[in-house]
Formats: sequence, structure tokens, C-alpha cells
Amino acid sequence: MKKYQVTLTEQQLRLIAECVEDCHRFMSGQVDMHNITSRLDNYKEVYEKLQEVKPLVTPELPWNAAYGWSGGNCPNKWQRQFIAQTYPIYREILHFFACQQKDNDWNVYRSETLTCKEGGPLIQIKELKNGKNE
Repeated sequence: MKKYQVTLTEQQLRLIAECVEDCHRFMSGQVDMHNITSRLDNYKEVYEKLQEVKPLVTPELPWNAAYGWSGGNCPNKWQRQFIAQTYPIYREILHFFACQQKDNDWNVYRSETLTCKEGGPLIQIKELKNGKNE
């Protein structure tokens, strides 16, 4: 398996986590895209419009339900794989930042990121010291 290394600023890495989290949650049935839409002046209107697509994204689920982090019982193989593969990406980024905070003992993201076979291996994140690998 090929692997790649990308160098990002903290802000860029956090933006990636927010975007991947929104995509993950959208495919799981939480269609509000909160991280993205909260930056809009008309976020309430956008939220309401996005709720209209929920039955198209998760037609077999009740209105207030969503698939879990791994895609659970999602009957669509491609949708389930996407859910399982995107969770560990954004979750591991948030875990990384939560573990760096010394003054916040309680944070849900301090616990280890859940994994499953369909989700693949966890991403690896290392902070560069003085802009260099060590």
C-alpha cells in the first residue's frame, strides 16, 4: 500500500477535520453540515433545506436516526464504506488536538478513535518541531 506525507498548518488540518466530519455525518444521516453551514449568514435557512434531503440519504431510517460511526447496518455498501472510512480520519485529527491540551482533562476526543476493518488503518499525525521531521 502506498503512503503519503502532507505538511499542513494547524488551521489547515482542523479545516480538513471539519469538512470530513461534515461529509461523514451527512452520509450517516446527520445532513446539517454544521461545520460548514455555521459560517453562513443564512445558516438557519440552509439547515432547513438540508433537512429535506435526509429521506434521500437514509430512506430506511426514521427521521431522527442516523447510522453509527462505522456505517452499521447501512444496506448501501458504498455508503457504509464511506461512513466507515471517513470516521477515523476526522476523529483521529480531533483526538490528536484534544490530547495536546494540557488544561482540559475532560474531552470526548481524548479517548482512542474507534476502528473497524472496513474503516482501514488510522492516520498518523506528528507535530513537526521547528518545521522539520524528527
